[in-house]
This record gives sequence, C-alpha cells and structure tokens, in this order.
Amino acid sequence: MALARRGATLLRAKRAIEKALESGDAVVSLPTVEDADRLASDLEAAGISVVIRSAIDRDLKAHFAARVKDLRARLRLSQDEFARDYNLNKKTVQGWELGKKVPDHGNRLLIRMIETDPAAVRRLVNGG
Repeated sequence: MALARRGATLLRAKRAIEKALESGDAVVSLPTVEDADRLASDLEAAGISVVIRSAIDRDLKAHFAARVKDLRARLRLSQDEFARDYNLNKKTVQGWELGKKVPDHGNRLLIRMIETDPAAVRRLVNGG
C-alpha cells in the first residue's frame, strides 16, 4: 500500500513486488513522494530494502546519452575510436548514446575522468 499511497496503481505496485521477489530488485517511479525517509521506512517495515533515486538519477539516460555524444564530438572521435581508445565495447558506447543502456557507477566515473583528462585516462586504460 505504501506504493499505491504515493501514486502507483495497485497493478503496478503488485508487479514491482513480484519482480523484486523474482529477481531481487525492481525499479518503481512514484509521482508523489512527500517524505523519502518515511517511504523507505514504510517499505522496510514490509521487508523491502529501498534505494531512493533523485530526479537527476531518474533522468540519467537522457543526460548521459548527450554527455557521451558531446564528449566524443569534443575529442573528435568516432564511436569505434572512442571505444578503442578507452577500452570500451563499441556496442556499449552505442547503447549509451542511444539512451538504451544506463552505465554502471564505474563507467559513469570513467566518463567523468575522460571529460577531465582524456589523454591521461587513455594512457591508464591502455597500460601506458
């Protein structure tokens, strides 16, 4: 009921719980969260551990896609060259740029480091 009280339909809440039970986790976007700590407390009382994402995190796909495209353009690299230079899979880079894949924490940090010092990161990831 904690999810439904915050705007999720009962069916959506049910499916999220089923997915969490089946796979170990589920992501639910809620239109109304008046108090994130209270939501976490309500769900934890029902035996569900919670990670609250900010609005910035929820928009990560769109922002990250543009960020990687802009970085590649600034470095004047094709997707192939970018993937090769930074020891990434080309399909991963394509997925990021299309907004189909959300990078894990380590890859977000890698992109941030490339933005800061591309030459140094290139040397480090290629053993130089």
